[in-house]
Amino acid sequence: MKEYIEEREVKIDKVRTSNEIAALRLKYFEKDAMKGPRYPDMDKVFEDVVRSLPSQFIEYVDTIVMGEFDFLNDKDLDALYLDGAIYLSNEPRDHYNYLVDDIVHETAHAVEENNKMTLYADGKIEREFLAKREKLYFLLKENGFKNEVDFYDFKNPEYDEQFDAFLYQEVSYSLLGALTVGLFPSPYGATSLREYFANAFEHYFYVSSPDMVKPLTPRVVEKIEGLLKND
Repeated sequence: MKEYIEEREVKIDKVRTSNEIAALRLKYFEKDAMKGPRYPDMDKVFEDVVRSLPSQFIEYVDTIVMGEFDFLNDKDLDALYLDGAIYLSNEPRDHYNYLVDDIVHETAHAVEENNKMTLYADGKIEREFLAKREKLYFLLKENGFKNEVDFYDFKNPEYDEQFDAFLYQEVSYSLLGALTVGLFPSPYGATSLREYFANAFEHYFYVSSPDMVKPLTPRVVEKIEGLLKND
């Protein structure tokens, strides 16, 4: 009897997963085909997205569009969430899992957009983020950027293009990654409050695991798990 129940649950899970992949496929529109010699199997991409993310979070995304977009190219972005849609650059990726990662990360912004009060009203995530930014300020000061850091406002939680360029181009993500082990799941989480949330979300569900992310971003994980319980 136990084996029958377990086998039935596996079959139900397969049907549910198959239905969710089909629903995600219906949201997908290819404006321009992906460049490069290898075209990704989008069904495999969607399968990994569905297996990684709770269905209630995927529902926040209305459309996924692949193509060439000036607003992506101008900012050297691979993906962007905007007005209910995820836009994916058609520039080639080294592996299909980079596309999965893009979709998971931008879904995080969809979740954030639809739950701003729940996530940020009590200030817990922002305080956690700014405390890490303060540590980053002193780490950079001690590691070759003594004067440069004072040109930037490390207490500003909003995205700042110049600050982003400083981290990416002057400091470099390789050095930033080495300096911020134990602070952020990856260097991009230092960019802004919104990216701090999305970076933690991405690692929680896809890149690594909840057990790895929770010690690094406990307030973010607390909010994510609260959303899961409420849904």
